Amino acid sequence: MRYFLSADTTSHHVAIIGSGTIGRRVGLVWASKGGSVIIVDSKPEAVSVALAWIKIELPSQVKAVQGTESQVTGVTDIESAVKGAWMVVECIPEIKEAKVELLGQLDRFCDKDVIIATVSSSFKSGDLLGGVSNEGRVRVLNTHYFQLPEVPAVEIMSSGYTDLAIIDILVLKLKEIGLDPTVVQKQSTGFIYSRIWAAMKREVMMVLADEVGTPEDIDKLFQYFFSSQRAPCIIMDDTGLQTACNIEDQYIKERDYLPRYPIDYIRRNYVNKCNLRTAKNKGLYDRKKRSKAYSGEQKSSLRFQLIGAWELVKYSAPKEQDHNNVVYPMGEDAQGIIMYTPDGYMSAQIQKSGQPKFQIDDLNAGTEEELRAVGKHYVAYTGPFYIDESGEMPILQHHITNCTFPNWLGKTQRRTVVFSEEGAEKYITLGPESPVMILGEMRIPQLKWRRLKDNQALGPD
Repeated sequence: MRYFLSADTTSHHVAIIGSGTIGRRVGLVWASKGGSVIIVDSKPEAVSVALAWIKIELPSQVKAVQGTESQVTGVTDIESAVKGAWMVVECIPEIKEAKVELLGQLDRFCDKDVIIATVSSSFKSGDLLGGVSNEGRVRVLNTHYFQLPEVPAVEIMSSGYTDLAIIDILVLKLKEIGLDPTVVQKQSTGFIYSRIWAAMKREVMMVLADEVGTPEDIDKLFQYFFSSQRAPCIIMDDTGLQTACNIEDQYIKERDYLPRYPIDYIRRNYVNKCNLRTAKNKGLYDRKKRSKAYSGEQKSSLRFQLIGAWELVKYSAPKEQDHNNVVYPMGEDAQGIIMYTPDGYMSAQIQKSGQPKFQIDDLNAGTEEELRAVGKHYVAYTGPFYIDESGEMPILQHHITNCTFPNWLGKTQRRTVVFSEEGAEKYITLGPESPVMILGEMRIPQLKWRRLKDNQALGPD
């Protein structure tokens, strides 16, 4: 018998059990597309903190996904919170016994058509169903959210009993709120990404336990070779070393061939020596070193964020003294691409759309008029790029070694950079530090670019 969601989700709410980091972020994304949310926590002060955070973040998230701001409320009683919900998401700490008990309560409290989702990252949801009725097991599944809303990925995993119709429904609903779901093909201890991350984290612990390198060494090399804004030891500190060790315990229970000495080392040298959730928290970094690591990370993050290919969305040039006076130097539908390589080089191409073809299919045999039109409506340049960090804000520098406009050859073009996100799309807007001459007037060109997805295709369509 196929599952049928009888509730109209636009008139019902999502209940989030747990108001911590994950709970409040899950609540934020579900409240950004017109659906009301209720946050539940046994501690009233925790509910207040979560609601205050969501209130601050919600307007920008609504704008990013072009949604509608919804009502978000908080309560301390689970049974009243789930009444009238179409989905309940369990976001409590990673303690198996507590999750088993809570899922059993939710099965009893919720209407029969309510979807029940756990966010467990280290337990199979099928192992958490001890208190759930046989009938209720078909509507329970696992949903693993990441660093919302910055990382819009979500992994969905069956409990082994989950009706496939529920997975289909949830995939559609997640896409509606601007997330990008991936369905895990079978039950697993750990999701796809978390298993890959677990292997990396395990090796990091081994490097530390074997005294081969320091946290600073590991993170520095990782950032160089993976062009990443984050790095393993910083991520482990953010997640919590105790949590990292607890999750690894779960993997070792299932895979007795895994080494235990790395987590014993982390517990002995870090977890047991400091209070990990107070001002005394040292983690893998002490506070001074952590501050320096973040400082270096932020300075280099501009370069890391630029790496890749971007397509032109809009090239506009408002007048210096009148921002309503806008021209489009290559037309309102200009096309282009700009690329930044990990080894420090860039290339930009911009052209006017709809240029007529040459009469003869010969690159070097165009008429004077054809060549003149191409030169007027196409600009390209390339060369090394640099980040100038001497001022308050970093400035992107393009040093031009090849260009269709000879006046720029050998010169360095300085650009301000603004990063933005709209749903799952990432953008950069580039512009000069001061107005420049465009079409005989001092104007402020603004070029907005959208990041292109990695191209792993074997050939063009």
